[in-house]
Amino acid sequence: MNKMNGDTYRRKLISGSAYSMFDPDMKAKIESFLRSFSGDVDALIFDLLTDMRAVTSSDAATVYVADGDVLRFVYVQNDTMTRADCGNHYIGAGVPIDDKSMCGYVAVTKKPLIIRDVHAIGPDMPFHFNGEYDKKSGYVTVSVLTVPILENDGDLSGVLQLINPKKDGSAAESFEDWMVGYAQFITENFIPLIARSFERYRNEPDRRGTVEERPGTTSPVKPDESEKTPDGGGGRMDNKRLMVMIADDTIANLKEAKKALSGLYDVFTVPSASKMFDMLERNKPKLILLDIDMPVMDGFEAIKILKSKPETADIPVIFLTAKSDAESEFEGLSLGAIDYISKPFMPQLLRKRVELHITVEFQKRILEEQAQRLETQSKTLRHFNENLQIMIDEKTSKVLELQNAILKTVADLVESRDDITGGHVERTQYGLKILIGGLDDLGLYKEQMQEWDIGLMLQSSQLHDVGKIAISDNILNKPGRLTPEEFDEMKKHTTLGVRIIERIEAETSDSEFLKYAKIFAGTHQEKWDGSGYPNGLAGEDIPLPGRLMAIADVYDALTSDRPYKKAFPHEDAVRIILEGRGSHFDPILADVFEQVAGQFSPSRRT
Repeated sequence: MNKMNGDTYRRKLISGSAYSMFDPDMKAKIESFLRSFSGDVDALIFDLLTDMRAVTSSDAATVYVADGDVLRFVYVQNDTMTRADCGNHYIGAGVPIDDKSMCGYVAVTKKPLIIRDVHAIGPDMPFHFNGEYDKKSGYVTVSVLTVPILENDGDLSGVLQLINPKKDGSAAESFEDWMVGYAQFITENFIPLIARSFERYRNEPDRRGTVEERPGTTSPVKPDESEKTPDGGGGRMDNKRLMVMIADDTIANLKEAKKALSGLYDVFTVPSASKMFDMLERNKPKLILLDIDMPVMDGFEAIKILKSKPETADIPVIFLTAKSDAESEFEGLSLGAIDYISKPFMPQLLRKRVELHITVEFQKRILEEQAQRLETQSKTLRHFNENLQIMIDEKTSKVLELQNAILKTVADLVESRDDITGGHVERTQYGLKILIGGLDDLGLYKEQMQEWDIGLMLQSSQLHDVGKIAISDNILNKPGRLTPEEFDEMKKHTTLGVRIIERIEAETSDSEFLKYAKIFAGTHQEKWDGSGYPNGLAGEDIPLPGRLMAIADVYDALTSDRPYKKAFPHEDAVRIILEGRGSHFDPILADVFEQVAGQFSPSRRT
């Protein structure tokens, strides 16, 4: 079987959903960022831009920070240009916040913008493409995607710009619509966490123009010497100094760390892990700096105990250590530490790392409070995972989890079925849509239909035969009637389909989509008189979606060629289905089918 290429896969299976483009690895990477945000902000944004460019195949990316009425370049990545070229042409430049440029227009409107060809911008746009940079550098700009970076209160923090999507190193192509949704998802759910850090670029003109020591990339990298905490109050939140605890068996280290942090925080120092636990019985710090090499109980044992107790498990821990091997660092992070600082440490770096992690914890607390309010206001919102998953609103999380699960299942199915099966899926979905329209026009089963999401139902109907993936090809493609034993094996495709969908459910949140899919897979072979399979359900004990699919499925089976028979004419298929009224099919649905049967005719399909 010919495998689908990316574009066909997207067109056939995703139905236009931007988030469904994430494969499991990319989704896991995004969630990993959200759960374990730590370390240097510049490095984090560098990694984030790298991943965004990888997903969208972008040649270049730029982050601007809003500085009064000007947007300033602060982060740049460009695969085509050398690092020196990037530094010469980008750093220090500014763009007015008005509608005369693409990024200025997005900053004013606060809405994303795709320009598929910068050389063909229509006269209805107030801006035009400024090609001066291309002339100076030799770069060729083709397509640009620009997205606003907004803080939680809606204020403009900056602008993200992706440039020239390419595939396999070929010439630049045009950005696709789904990429807007992806870029918005990242900026809306992640960049607001670090939006406050952009203040340092606005307030420190000397930072502009610094070139980061990364190949092919420029970025401001000077350490921030300011002592502001998330509320700008020098270590205070809610008018109360925050507590930081330091556990180290070396008195000189305790003194040096306390000296570095005492101007910002209430610092408690203890000379051992046991003393730390004694102190924790009376106090709960916002963050713990924990030495690894201590006698009696080392830092690794101490963090295991911290993370095992509900009352201390959520306290962030940064390891202080003279160890420099990667194995020790990996072990510490695996046990739950959020960072790893080598000794001897620079006081300014220690202060900045502590400030950064406390900022994240502060933002995390705000998000947790918002999630609790949402759970109180609506029973439909589900619990988020611990840590920073609460950033993603519940509905977006469901879509991401659901679409990734569906993609994996359908991909496996497509790889193992032939083209006839694919046509069957499309035709039964078409017939189901006609029958639902007929019910709606006649006002039948109105109460049940009011509870349906018809779009999800139609999409989920594609999985009604998913269980056939586990049926032998010798049975599926047998050029003759099946033996009783073979037919019993074929019947299993209904229960196998239910099991497959239940495995998807186990990996994602509850979903209406999967509920419909399981009904279709498990009941489309049941009959009104109870003689069907797999459970011998009868009458209205068969869910209405299953009774509808029974008609659509049988019609397509009758009018399609199979290895053991030729297709019946449309008229004969209609007659056979009407003869099954009250035995095979719901009498009411059979009457509806009779009224809309003309739309089932191949000549009427569009």
